[in-house]
Amino acid sequence: IQYGISEQLQISASFKYYSLMELLQTRYRSIYRRSPLKPVTLEENTINQFKGAEDLVIVADYRVPFGKKKYDWVVSSGLSIPISEHKPRKPEVSLLDQTDFTSYSDDMTLDLTNRNTVGSGVYQIRIGSIFKYRFKKMGISLSGNYQGGVGTGKSVEWQYRLNPDSTITFRTTNYSFAISNHTWYSMVIERQLFPWFSAYVAYHGHNYFDGWRSN
Repeated sequence: IQYGISEQLQISASFKYYSLMELLQTRYRSIYRRSPLKPVTLEENTINQFKGAEDLVIVADYRVPFGKKKYDWVVSSGLSIPISEHKPRKPEVSLLDQTDFTSYSDDMTLDLTNRNTVGSGVYQIRIGSIFKYRFKKMGISLSGNYQGGVGTGKSVEWQYRLNPDSTITFRTTNYSFAISNHTWYSMVIERQLFPWFSAYVAYHGHNYFDGWRSN
C-alpha cells in the first residue's frame, strides 16, 4: 500500500505471506535395532519448511526538492514491526521401516520437516538514501541503506532422538538472540548508446555485523 501525502512525501506499508519447502540435506548412518538386534542403514532427510507472515514494514520516502531536474535525492526511514513470533513449531517426522515389509531389506527412512516461521520477532529500524545525477546521455546513481534490530528476541530450537525401539523423542532449547545489523550500498553508471538501447555498470556490496545468540 502506498499513499502520497505531497509531491515530496510518500508513505508505504507492506508485508509478505508465503510458504516454501526445501530439502536441506540427506545423510546415511548405521544404527542398531533393539528387536531383533541388528545393524540397520538409516536414510535421514531433513526438510526445511518456511511458512507464515513476514514483518510489517512501514516506510516514509522524502524527495528533496531541487530546482534542476538533473538532480534527484530521496531519503527514506522506516520501521519493521513483527506480527508473528520467531519460534518454529514442533517438527513433523515420518519414519518408514522397510524391515516391516520385506525380509531382505534392512533400511529405514526418516523424513524430518522443520516447521519454521518467517517473522523476525524483533523490531527493526531502516534508514536509506539514493542520489541520482543525470548528464545528457549518462546517469549516475548512489544508494546506501542500513537496517538494525531494536532489542532482543526469544526463540526455541527443536532436537530429536531416534530410540532403539524406533520411537522418537523431542526436546527443546530456549535461547535469546539479536538480529545482525545490515548495511548495503550500490553505485550504477548508465550510458545511453542509442535511443532504444542503454548500457550500465553496477557495483553492489553489503555487510552484516553485531548479531548474536545465547542459550
